[in-house]
Amino acid sequence: MRGLVRRKLEMGVRVRQFCRSHPSSDPSERMLLDELDALLTRADEAADAERNGRLEVRAAVARRREFRRAIETRLLRHVVQVGIEAAKDDPALTGKFRLQLHGSTHKTFEVSARTQLAEAKARKDEFVRRGLSEPLLDELDRSLAGFSEMGVRALASRQAHMHARAQLSEVADRLTWTVTRLDPLCQHRFQSDPAKLVVWNAARTVSASPIRRPPLPAPAETPARSEGTPPASGASPAA
Repeated sequence: MRGLVRRKLEMGVRVRQFCRSHPSSDPSERMLLDELDALLTRADEAADAERNGRLEVRAAVARRREFRRAIETRLLRHVVQVGIEAAKDDPALTGKFRLQLHGSTHKTFEVSARTQLAEAKARKDEFVRRGLSEPLLDELDRSLAGFSEMGVRALASRQAHMHARAQLSEVADRLTWTVTRLDPLCQHRFQSDPAKLVVWNAARTVSASPIRRPPLPAPAETPARSEGTPPASGASPAA
């Protein structure tokens, strides 16, 4: 949640608490308070959706990374080794089996892995005779499916997260407008009660963004004086 949006929502909570502590019989004020309640409820729902979306993205990305690590370091490596050995007798396989560099994108990695898996499946009998583990080949197929699924899940969760963030921003703006319409009513109601008016004005104010001051420089170290060196003041050491 962005800082300004969070501060607007915090302002809305303060205003609601103030109005509940000082109820009014004015229908207009009560209508605006109901509107404020509804907006804060929407804000809570959107905040939960944003937080859940963010957590789901992290979980999907981490799980996808696990799938890729297993495919790269264990499953695909075995297929590549058998494919390179087979290419010694079949030039048509030359260059078809190789591991992608670790810095390659997920899409490049997945396309390369699926291409090599399809080639190994097409020559499964021959590759099995050369030492390919058939159960490992099946596990590679399942792992690639899981890798792809985690990519889809991460994208969907990211979209849900961004949608919830946009909703929060919209609700925060509408909430600010509601408080703006509520302000003249409260100013009029508490014009003869300065103490309550001060509290109201504090409640409806969106706090400013905190100023981040640069860290203070570390104190300069005083070089150690070796034994026998006279003090900087020029005073002679005591006898």
